[in-house]
Amino acid sequence: MSDSLALTNNAKESADPPSSSSIPFRPVGNYSPDKYTPAQWVEHIRACYPIHVHPKLKIIRGGDTVKKMLPARILPPQLHPLRVDSEHPRFEDIPLVWFGVPFERDRVFKWALRRGWGAKECPEDEEYDMLCTWRNIVIKFYERYKMHIRTRDVFGAPYGKLLLTFYSNREMATFTTRHRDDADKVFKKMGYAEDEPKWYLDIREDC
Repeated sequence: MSDSLALTNNAKESADPPSSSSIPFRPVGNYSPDKYTPAQWVEHIRACYPIHVHPKLKIIRGGDTVKKMLPARILPPQLHPLRVDSEHPRFEDIPLVWFGVPFERDRVFKWALRRGWGAKECPEDEEYDMLCTWRNIVIKFYERYKMHIRTRDVFGAPYGKLLLTFYSNREMATFTTRHRDDADKVFKKMGYAEDEPKWYLDIREDC
């Protein structure tokens, strides 16, 4: 699992108090950007369920507080917008981290071709064009999964590769378990091992 706390829209309420590591969620209604900011949605969730909220990390630029936490399969609670005392409407006071895998071009494009997402620069071309195909992947992926596929430069990526990622920790507040499960399924279909997707610190954070 990519995180130890995710939202479900159909979870049943438990008669016992939820544990701090696995909390069943049943948000009232669904997130709508027209109705809530991400921070307001978090307050809505916290009003429905008891969540232990951590103070913000004391960050020193050029330090290694977050670097020591990552890479990790499970997102540390101090980096989770539902579990941190954030003061920013879009959680920009929480270090930015990404969930993903080392970008392997051949794996990604073979997966795209199997899905029928290959694209040519000109219709008469015999071969698919990588740049055109990537542009098509970006469009089709969002249409299908409502997540943005992208590459990011991060600390700790194997072999210095870019990270292929679908979401960051700051986006998780408005995501459900469907997004997380879809991400895991796509990585698996691309040929990545179950334990390869991890959380990495954005290179611009340096903390």
